[in-house]
Amino acid sequence: NHSGAVSIDTISWLWSDSELTGYNESEFELWVYNSSGWTLLNSTPDTSSNMLSSYGLNPASVYGLFGQGISECTLVNSSGDYTLTADLTRASNSAGGWAEITSACILIQAANVTIDCDGHSITNTGTPDAGGIVVNGSADFTYPNVSVFNCQNISGYEDGIHFRYAWQSNISSNLLDDNDYYGIRVINSSNTNFTNNTMYNSGYGIALDTDSDDCYIFNNTMVEGLYGIRVSDGS
Repeated sequence: NHSGAVSIDTISWLWSDSELTGYNESEFELWVYNSSGWTLLNSTPDTSSNMLSSYGLNPASVYGLFGQGISECTLVNSSGDYTLTADLTRASNSAGGWAEITSACILIQAANVTIDCDGHSITNTGTPDAGGIVVNGSADFTYPNVSVFNCQNISGYEDGIHFRYAWQSNISSNLLDDNDYYGIRVINSSNTNFTNNTMYNSGYGIALDTDSDDCYIFNNTMVEGLYGIRVSDGS
């Protein structure tokens, strides 16, 4: 007879190259679920061997292998790098509490997040008062260091990209078309960099509002909108 705790010394998850369509294997992560929720165990897969391993596992726990690819409108509430794997439509996430923007396709509620659209588009299909990519921070919940880049076209929203309380962020190399009010709008988001973005047919191309100071705007193009850049209590 044996006594004592039971554990799994080593376990590895493997996948084939043919299973990687739509995924970036370098972003695979191993998580465990326990009484406090999901906890990250390993975020460094061996991409040469298509393997992710961990040690000393409890056989009574629940484990999950996750890839941070985005294939539909989603809520991002954990720090990390996320890549779109498909074109997205609609605005299915409630952004609650604002008069201007009440829903979003990609809603971000975390700091230190990177969204790489990887050439994909994000399109509204008629939802009013919606944003394409929205960071909905507040004075109590701030989400700095958010980056959005390589979006082929964000279109049909009130605001294509809308950041609140997301300072030290980067918005670069995006195309935004036919958004009703703003191509890109930031509020309470100082030290935000805007580079190499193109805005078509928006009321304002870029807007800096309410303490969005020390922002850097370089090599952006605004076409056929009412105004190029609006600065209201920002710099």
